[in-house]
Amino acid sequence: MGIFIAVIGVLISIIWLSVIKSHRDMNTLKFKIIHDLESYLPVPLFKYEWEIAEQGRGKPYKLITEIERWIPILFVAIHLSIPTIMFIMHN
Repeated sequence: MGIFIAVIGVLISIIWLSVIKSHRDMNTLKFKIIHDLESYLPVPLFKYEWEIAEQGRGKPYKLITEIERWIPILFVAIHLSIPTIMFIMHN
């Protein structure tokens, strides 16, 4: 039963990582469109916001998807440890 739960947990985490990547790709595309449209406006506010965010007072701005992707990776590690823990507990 523990191996089944571990496999399901790993599969769900892999799907979760795919969803995070999809959101990152879509946001990249949306911001490219916004930046292209801003070239026709008198003030490119999103471009300016991004430039300020990248400066970040000495710290580089981290994309939320770069941070968020560690959560399912952690869950993979936890789920892969389940069979090991169950083996140790039963011996």
